[in-house]
Amino acid sequence: MNAVWKKLWPECVHNFKGFPEPTPVVREIVNLAHTAGMDEVGEEDIVELLASHDEELSNEDLMAIEQVRALEEETAEEDDPEPQLHLTRKILADVISKFESGIHDIVNNDPKP
Repeated sequence: MNAVWKKLWPECVHNFKGFPEPTPVVREIVNLAHTAGMDEVGEEDIVELLASHDEELSNEDLMAIEQVRALEEETAEEDDPEPQLHLTRKILADVISKFESGIHDIVNNDPKP
């Protein structure tokens, strides 16, 4: 994107070359991963993961991600059907009875009548 803007408006293009090597940060991430029980994570894994974020995703990658997301949503809907809740007269009567009993207990035990 900067290559295009450099030709049109060179003053707005930054010559940012990237961040310095985050070795202390990478070590801290590895330590946090080990603390969380992920003992198999090493510095090279973190560096590889961070490097993978520099690459732009292709249309094929984005389409694959969307297909996986749609499949996961479809599977989640099939696995977790919403429970059918019914508020019957009996349940409502029980709730009101308990409520009345609670009010009665509060009134009878209130030190300031």
